Amino acid sequence: MKRTLLNMVFTCSLVKDIFLLLNDGPKDIVGIQFALKASRQALLPKIRILQEENIVSVVDGFCQLTVYGRILVEKMVPLLDTFDSLGDIGSYDMAFIPPHLFK
Repeated sequence: MKRTLLNMVFTCSLVKDIFLLLNDGPKDIVGIQFALKASRQALLPKIRILQEENIVSVVDGFCQLTVYGRILVEKMVPLLDTFDSLGDIGSYDMAFIPPHLFK
C-alpha cells in the first residue's frame, strides 16, 4: 500500500466512511451518496482511487470491497477504535506522570 493511500485512509473521513459502509456489503453509488451525505463530485474521485489500488471493485454501479479491501477494513477497525480511545486521554489530569515518560 502506498504511503499516499495510507495517509488518505486515515486523514480523509470520507474514505474511512466508505470503507466502513462497504464493510456491511455491496452498495450502489446513490446509496453511498445518501448514506454518507456526500456529493457525487466528492465521492467518485475517492472511489476511483480505491478502485485503482484494488481495494474496491465497481460492477454495474455497485461498489464492494475486494478481498484486499476486506483485509484492510478488518485491520483498520481496531486501530480506529484505539485512536478514538486515545482521544479521550486529553480529558484526564495526567500531571502525576513524569514528563520523560511521554517521549
